[in-house]
Amino acid sequence: MNPADAAALKFSDGQDVKVTTAAGSAVGELEVTDQVREGMVLVPHGFGLNYEGTVYGINANHLTQSAHRDPLGTPLHRFVPCRIESVE
Repeated sequence: MNPADAAALKFSDGQDVKVTTAAGSAVGELEVTDQVREGMVLVPHGFGLNYEGTVYGINANHLTQSAHRDPLGTPLHRFVPCRIESVE
């Protein structure tokens, strides 16, 4: 998340947050960086690894509706509206 967005939401780097979309929600650790544009949240692909019962990162597939696809049928993992909340 961009530092300006994090400041407006009173979030801090390393804080656990809940990401919610129309498809579902997931909890993960927030990274605050100026490498992400304002108004966007970046969930890298390849995360959501479940290893020996512990989940590492957020799986973007779980936050994308199966009907949210391009004309060829490829899931649109980008541009998924979401809400970010603090996890107490």
